[in-house]
Amino acid sequence: MECDPELENLIRGWKPPESAGDLNGRMMARYRARRRSFWMRRLEFRVAIPAPLAVAGFLVLLVSSAWLISKQKHETFRDRMAGFEPVSAPSLIVTRAEAPR
Repeated sequence: MECDPELENLIRGWKPPESAGDLNGRMMARYRARRRSFWMRRLEFRVAIPAPLAVAGFLVLLVSSAWLISKQKHETFRDRMAGFEPVSAPSLIVTRAEAPR
């Protein structure tokens, strides 16, 4: 493979631009500008739940609630009024009251 001496001298003498040294500072400045405040990060709460697990949990909740509803004793009006005996002849006492002045 032939080597070009002029190209080799050019490559040996090449230095990176000075602005590349400030790359870390620029990246940190951009990171700080985009980052939300401490309190906003605390207010946001995320929980990642896989979709099959969420669907399975929902189905378990649905089936268990349907089972509980079917097991409840449905009371009728007669059941609720058991033991209640109406008064055969009510006696009312009417009194006269005067309005305060």
